[in-house]
Amino acid sequence: PRLVGRLRPATQPTAAMKLSVFASHWGTQGFFKGRTRKWLEGVKEEGFAGVEMSLNDLGGDDVERKATCKAIADHGLRLILGLYSGWVDYEGPWEAATPDAHLATLEKQFDAAAALPTATLAHVNVHAGCDSWAEDVAGPFLSRSLGLGAQFLEAHPHVGAGVRSKDGLGGDPKHLQGVSFETHRGRCLFAPFGTMRYLDYIEPLRLTADLSHWHLVSERLFDDAPSFARLRDEVAPCVDHLHARIGSTQQSQLAPEARYWTADAHVPPFGDHAPHKVAAVSAHEKFWAAVWRHHRDRGAAEVLATPEYGPPPYQTKAPSKIDPNVEKHLWLQTCDAKNHLESVFADVMDE
Repeated sequence: PRLVGRLRPATQPTAAMKLSVFASHWGTQGFFKGRTRKWLEGVKEEGFAGVEMSLNDLGGDDVERKATCKAIADHGLRLILGLYSGWVDYEGPWEAATPDAHLATLEKQFDAAAALPTATLAHVNVHAGCDSWAEDVAGPFLSRSLGLGAQFLEAHPHVGAGVRSKDGLGGDPKHLQGVSFETHRGRCLFAPFGTMRYLDYIEPLRLTADLSHWHLVSERLFDDAPSFARLRDEVAPCVDHLHARIGSTQQSQLAPEARYWTADAHVPPFGDHAPHKVAAVSAHEKFWAAVWRHHRDRGAAEVLATPEYGPPPYQTKAPSKIDPNVEKHLWLQTCDAKNHLESVFADVMDE
């Protein structure tokens, strides 16, 4: 049954560009006790455009992965596929590896992706490299990784078609958008200013932007005018996918009372409306809006976002004695975050 008692999503704008929100397998499938079809039914019921999953989430081999892809398509959903160059799915201990080893792993992951029925594949999100590498090591690795992504997109040109927009010269390069690299802790793009330096000389680099990682790493929100101007002007134009988890300078994700969002503002009530939490929400909204304005003005048909809220220890709110079901709270929080995104997006499109 449809969950009730929450702010319903804003009406989708009638403008050409649309927002497609995806549900992350990590953090949401627990409420459905690992039953993939029940999870897909819930995702569809709540109005998500699709799901974001890794190869391991899809299954342990090609047969299982193809079956899951078929189930996704049968539910009228699309897939954002997560690929890894190492430390796959962040499971097990971290192990040091060379850039060549990371590149070999990523190539195998792209090969496995190519074996899938890719008709439902909307986008590829890459977790690339390692934060311990010097920039003169990580930069060439990213450039070589981009080559793998370009080869994949040339063979599967429908992937990323919706997010493609005009480049600075008015062209429409089909081999660039559709594969993006996440700004994730532990990876090459773990910090904002190093990422900006890569963007200066690796021009085809496209991003999956998760601002919550940068807030935590840098211990600030970049809400001062000079810092935000750099995010707006240097980072936002390179973003093809948003991981729209709201985090603060001290927490990778904020844990609001997920069932209740204010009807008169975007800001979700974190109980006491703590100023630092409200400021974090505002910082994320400003950045999302900057990304969407750029794509809107460049003629993109679609923008993508995944409100990726994770289980403990990411979820720091302890279960209460009255309602100890953490999995339910995460599912509700994710659904409400989708509605929050749609509300902010509607305002941008109404400008």
